[in-house]
Amino acid sequence: MIYKLDQHGVLPDGTLILNTSDLPIVRVNEADVFEYPVLSYSTSPEYIDRVLPDFIFDGWPEAGLASYQILYDRLKGLNTTNWDERLPYLYWSGSATNSIRQACIDQFRTDPRVSFHLIQGSKNLTKENIATPIGYAPFQAVDHFKYLLDLPGNGYSGRAKLLLLTGGFLVRFTHQLRLTEYWEDDCPESAYEVIEQLDHLEKFLDRMSEDEAAFRERADWGQLWARYMFHPKTVALAMFKVIEKALLS
Repeated sequence: MIYKLDQHGVLPDGTLILNTSDLPIVRVNEADVFEYPVLSYSTSPEYIDRVLPDFIFDGWPEAGLASYQILYDRLKGLNTTNWDERLPYLYWSGSATNSIRQACIDQFRTDPRVSFHLIQGSKNLTKENIATPIGYAPFQAVDHFKYLLDLPGNGYSGRAKLLLLTGGFLVRFTHQLRLTEYWEDDCPESAYEVIEQLDHLEKFLDRMSEDEAAFRERADWGQLWARYMFHPKTVALAMFKVIEKALLS
């Protein structure tokens, strides 16, 4: 994406450090360690990395996302599943890569309100409601569910922004490192629900049917916001602004 911007000659000359790992690297008290501005995919209160849109806005083949433009066109509201036709479950796909994910699987694996789609590398796959395909769970499956769970992995969540586009209601479990992406400060709080403990997730499950109308309204609002914020041109503009500010400061 940076290369495409540079091809058009819109970027000022300069030197940057592009950190392609999931975690930020510039601690608040170590700002002078790096000679050049550091651009990362995420940051947290303990870090001061400059945050820019990640590689997913170009594509994510492992998750069945060959082209972000194609996915965006499909999810912008023309071809997503109507809310009333969706399954009334909380859906999550991923692997048990840390203790938070494993604890969630262990606690809710038999709950009929939850649908887990575990991929290769997950443990204790013994229950009938857990699928075990090889490789990444297809991203295209998420728009069949009313509620979508985003459990933190070992780094920032690449899927959260895409889940907002689907029209399902997003439930985000807080990452232990408090990692955030470039778009989160601008996202309205009503667009998704924040969960900090597994007990809170239990309470949310109790509210799903009681407050469905409110969750549907919030899902619609979140999708509307995401259609603008994650439009390919809006993402490119955000990328340009971050790089320009880093180079000119």
